[in-house]
Amino acid sequence: MGRVDLVTQERDNVEYEVTDLDHYYEFLGGLSRTVEEFRGEKAEIMVSDSTEEEIYVEDLILIL
Repeated sequence: MGRVDLVTQERDNVEYEVTDLDHYYEFLGGLSRTVEEFRGEKAEIMVSDSTEEEIYVEDLILIL
C-alpha cells in the first residue's frame, strides 16, 4: 500500500452515477484512506466511465 499512487474504479452501468451509490464511497474512500495511512500522503483517485463507446476517465477529490 505504501507504493500505491492511484486508486481507480470503473463505472460500467448507465443506471447509476458515481454519486448515486454508496459502493463508490465505500471502495474509493476505504482504499484511498488505507493508502494515505501507509504512504503518508493521499493517492490520486479516478473513475473510468465505460458506459459509452469512448471511455472517459475523471478524477475525484475526496475530503476525508
